[in-house]
Amino acid sequence: MEWALLLVALTLLAGLGALRAARARDSLAPPATSAPAPRSGDKAEPVPMHSDDQAELEARFAAVDEEILDDLQRLLAARMKGVMLRQVPVRVIRASPAPSVARICFSDGTIVLATTHRPGDMVQMAFAMLRTSVTLNAFELTEEGPSLRFGWRPDGELEVIAVGLDQSD
Repeated sequence: MEWALLLVALTLLAGLGALRAARARDSLAPPATSAPAPRSGDKAEPVPMHSDDQAELEARFAAVDEEILDDLQRLLAARMKGVMLRQVPVRVIRASPAPSVARICFSDGTIVLATTHRPGDMVQMAFAMLRTSVTLNAFELTEEGPSLRFGWRPDGELEVIAVGLDQSD
């Protein structure tokens, strides 16, 4: 008889636990609405803006870009100088979200976003990485932007334009 009471008590406890879990799950579910919830990939409709406001906003963004450009270039120069002095090799070339821009990942964790002068030039460096070590040989500021010159043995070389630094994923 004691076993039967114990079995009934355990069954009641299991049922109460399942009921409690179902209520907790229902309370976490979003309330039912007539319109489906927006997905992260959906784009919101743009807010109409007066042309004068649009021009003013673009001018202010351009001013901020100009203001911080020197700081960003100094930071890039400092990072690239360290990479050059230590002869840190390139380990990976990855795609970036921006079109025609690649992520060049060095073995010390430094990541640079860069673009080439001609489409497909980065493939040369990728093939060279299969055979030998590819390192940064030169960094200079040009009219097009910060220029990075990579080299590998025996006499391979590629110049890219740095878009900026990136962070690891």
